[in-house]
Amino acid sequence: MQDTKIRFYTKRHVWFEKDKHGHWRFGITQYGSEQMNGVTYVLLASGADYIEKGEELASLESRKACEIIENPFDVALVLYENKDVTFNPSILDEKADETSIGTLDAVNFTEDKAKELGLMTPDEYKAYLEQLEA
Repeated sequence: MQDTKIRFYTKRHVWFEKDKHGHWRFGITQYGSEQMNGVTYVLLASGADYIEKGEELASLESRKACEIIENPFDVALVLYENKDVTFNPSILDEKADETSIGTLDAVNFTEDKAKELGLMTPDEYKAYLEQLEA
């Protein structure tokens, strides 16, 4: 069976994956989690307001760093919070690539607009990681 996930990445090690309802789950990559060295706190933006491009979707804290996840889409609305992550952020240390922080509605976003917004495909992200590790 072929993997049909539509997933994009940012240079700040955040992934966005389209779900079966057309919404976008998001989280940090395993590489991003490892760089943070133990996520201790996750705060998701309120779902009450639309979030413009570049505004904060979520913040993550660790013993080593604080990371802000910015909205790469033109406009988004946070729909759901993954409370498992909120109450136990260390889940991201083991399963970051599988565990979403939340789900959002990326208003008027289509996959062909990804490049324009600076999002990378899985192959492009893999090549980007290889450059970082070289």
